[in-house]
Amino acid sequence: MKVIFGSERISFTEVSESLIGDYLVMINDKENVRRFISARHVEDFVPFTRAQEIEWVNQKLKENACVFSMIEKTGGGFIGNIELMDVNGDSGELGIAITASMQNKGYGTEAIRALIGYGMNVLGLKRISLKAYPKNFRALHVYEKCGFCEYDRTAEDVYMEIFSGTSPNGNAIGAIKTERLNIRMASRGEMERYITAQTENELVKAYTEMLQGCMDHPDQWEWYAIWMIELKDGTHIGDLSFKGLRPDGSVEIGYGITEKFCGNGYASESVAAASGWALGRPGVTRVEAETEPDNAASQRVLEKCGFVPTGTMGEEGPRFVKTARRV
Repeated sequence: MKVIFGSERISFTEVSESLIGDYLVMINDKENVRRFISARHVEDFVPFTRAQEIEWVNQKLKENACVFSMIEKTGGGFIGNIELMDVNGDSGELGIAITASMQNKGYGTEAIRALIGYGMNVLGLKRISLKAYPKNFRALHVYEKCGFCEYDRTAEDVYMEIFSGTSPNGNAIGAIKTERLNIRMASRGEMERYITAQTENELVKAYTEMLQGCMDHPDQWEWYAIWMIELKDGTHIGDLSFKGLRPDGSVEIGYGITEKFCGNGYASESVAAASGWALGRPGVTRVEAETEPDNAASQRVLEKCGFVPTGTMGEEGPRFVKTARRV
């Protein structure tokens, strides 16, 4: 099975005939799955056959549909299926089913957040909607936790939606704003163009790794993306990144200001704002940084922004850490 993308515990793969047995167990589970999807009334329940599931798989593959099987990274167990349906322009509709044995383990929340990231950042969607059974209280809670808001309701369905600019954690991302600067996440297309414009191989390699990190972890886009540093009039003056969110809750900030804009305090303003923002995000315990041994200016920036030396050396030079919002 081809893995398309992943989250912390889940691999999202193409649908496959090798999983037909798992699909049938899940979709024909009237009590734990089916009644929340299509067969809400006993008289509606008709078991799916193996032939029908094979036809469904082949049709989805033929259509190159945005549907994925979810597989545990540890253990390889089948979790369920998740799909972006009716993708049309900049919108799509989310659908998810989790097999009974994998419910109540947090996989639903993790999967939905990952698919929101994939849909918004990889496919470029602006809106993702869904409809849920009003009595499926557990699912409604998960959707709300992931940032979806109800916009309509009938006796049969609750309609919810989420828009780009809202993170999969349910919090507005937008730009990090300071007195003089806007610091914003780049989209996939913007990062691709940014990489193409570079003339130094080292920068091409570094930015390409950031983009690949975004593609591999769309649910953590903000931690792998290039963040553009701009003046209030939109003038680009530099960039920064966080190099991924590690399991211990640490991120590592890297930053650079274009030479013609150096000496104006923009580096300090950017690093102070971005590190403070990061420490305010769920799950982040500290922000680390590393400078070259002879880059006294960069070291002064870090210390001014509340970083302290760790007394250790990294690949590039001395390391620093910030663990509290102190500017």
